[in-house]
Amino acid sequence: MRESVTEVIVGALVLAVAGVFLWYFTQATGTGGRPASYDLAANFRSAEGVSVGTDIRLAGVSVGAVTALSLNPETYRAEAELSIDKGLEIPDDSSAVVASEGLLAAPLSRFCRAAPSPTSKTASSSRAPRAP
Repeated sequence: MRESVTEVIVGALVLAVAGVFLWYFTQATGTGGRPASYDLAANFRSAEGVSVGTDIRLAGVSVGAVTALSLNPETYRAEAELSIDKGLEIPDDSSAVVASEGLLAAPLSRFCRAAPSPTSKTASSSRAPRAP
């Protein structure tokens, strides 16, 4: 009887260690899913190097990931579905760009803000009419 109690305790410890390892693995690799998010669609002339799971960055900070990638048969452009962290609104004047951090770095997708017009206070306001 003493051996079976010891086996149960050792088995429980092995399962607990395996559970901790699994939790650490999903947190360290980012495969545990993203926090609450919303989806955006983007299309690119070329999405070479981008795949499902590629980071989406804004100002160098990871704000989401690519969740789907397909080819539009009518336009022959790559279409990507992007999962963006909830609570972060991407401005309407932003554009998604495929970029690389360096010569040997993996490609990533990032958002770029449009530069404000010299005649407007914000990039989303209408432009002032030109004088003839």
